[in-house]
Amino acid sequence: MAIHAPSFRRRYMPQSGRFAGGPQPSPPSVKFSPLPVDDEILVTVVEMEMTSEVENETGETQLVTAKSKGKQDTANSIPSSPPDSIMTHLHSQTASPSLDNHAYTGSPLRLLAHDLVNVVRLAWAMPSFIWPLRPASSLSELAPTLANTWCIAVHIVLALAQACFLFFLLPAACILLPMWVSAVMSASFIGANQLACRLLLNGWRGKAVLHSRAACASCLPEHAGEQWIFLNGIGTGRHWLQGSIDRLAYTFGRPVMGIHNKTAKLTFRSGLVFDILECLVQRNLNYATRDVRATYAILKETLYRPDINKVVLVLHSQGGIVGSMALDWLLQELSHELLAKLEVYTFGNAANHVNVHGLDSTQGTHIEHYAHAADFAALWGVLHYTSTQSSPFAGRVFTRTSGRGGHQLCQHYLDGMFPLVRDQDTGTVIGCAEDSEFMNSSLDSDDSDKKTPRLQPVKVKDVSRLWQYRNGRCPAVI
Repeated sequence: MAIHAPSFRRRYMPQSGRFAGGPQPSPPSVKFSPLPVDDEILVTVVEMEMTSEVENETGETQLVTAKSKGKQDTANSIPSSPPDSIMTHLHSQTASPSLDNHAYTGSPLRLLAHDLVNVVRLAWAMPSFIWPLRPASSLSELAPTLANTWCIAVHIVLALAQACFLFFLLPAACILLPMWVSAVMSASFIGANQLACRLLLNGWRGKAVLHSRAACASCLPEHAGEQWIFLNGIGTGRHWLQGSIDRLAYTFGRPVMGIHNKTAKLTFRSGLVFDILECLVQRNLNYATRDVRATYAILKETLYRPDINKVVLVLHSQGGIVGSMALDWLLQELSHELLAKLEVYTFGNAANHVNVHGLDSTQGTHIEHYAHAADFAALWGVLHYTSTQSSPFAGRVFTRTSGRGGHQLCQHYLDGMFPLVRDQDTGTVIGCAEDSEFMNSSLDSDDSDKKTPRLQPVKVKDVSRLWQYRNGRCPAVI
């Protein structure tokens, strides 16, 4: 009597809450088996057991049980300041499609309250937005250049003005003045704030899309079918976006398109404080702002292009929120063949989910998240939501658990994980270094058969797909 095991990689149909084709798997049971605790980090093994009804050759129904194992950090597993060689690595949840966490689709008020509590709880990590200040290369956001100094000064003035308006002037006006006077004052302040951002940070007619400079990387024939797209985080004007896509082009040897998630695109958004408010609106109300719609349109158009066979999407900070919402729309409309072109890599992701609905690396979609354990945005986003067994994040999560990490893309993430090398005589950038302290860090997690003992420890560079793209290289075809 033959038993045909079901496939657990069927396409999930959100409209019906079922998987297309074949028997439906029952909800999983989760078991925890603690591993021996070492001095640096606590890890538990999550054993997921999935039972499904199948029919044998005679038509009788039988139960088939499948088990999959993956390592998961406990909520308190990240030490305060371990050495850089200690890395944590969380597996993708795509191997178990029945693990479906709908926390991000819950009550908006409850989600908002949860987020505000976490903001207070994680307030100790807020200095990570600018700390550490050193080292800072010429391409870093906090490097002591005239353009960076101007951007920082403008943001400081705007942040102070916005905080005073929200917490002092607006409440006082609503209490002491007639409603129409308060409305006029609010509209005047918001208009002046937006005007300042347009003139001082983005330009009056700032472009929605920027491209890396040709001097950073040119399009080689072997990369003709690729399109690299970057989406920035909060408080990013034209200068910092240009620096980010130039830095990515130097690192990976390819031209990069930057979708400008402007700090003054809407009347509500103008500067750091209002950008943070928009993050709360996007995450908790699932509100698709103009940035989400523009990102969705550009990604959809690019994926449909017949001359493009690979789209690499790089997200940072609030760009992770915008990108995840755009992906939700794409996953509802595009076929698996088109989505197989897409790869997603995030840094300091502030989103509360990244869905793939059954797509995984075996079908072409590769997703990786890079995070610092001391980065406020990562702690508020990807690291918080991957601390549960039914994680709403698809893809691997690499966490640097030392206290040296910050939040800035170029200065903290890329300089620490993908350092550049320069010509000793001219000082010009040559490309990404062939070695990295982060990539050489040991990794206490794997994606291979547990029955096969390892002779050598696994390093981050052994499993990081993004590392294989450095200096114009291409990953091995799987």
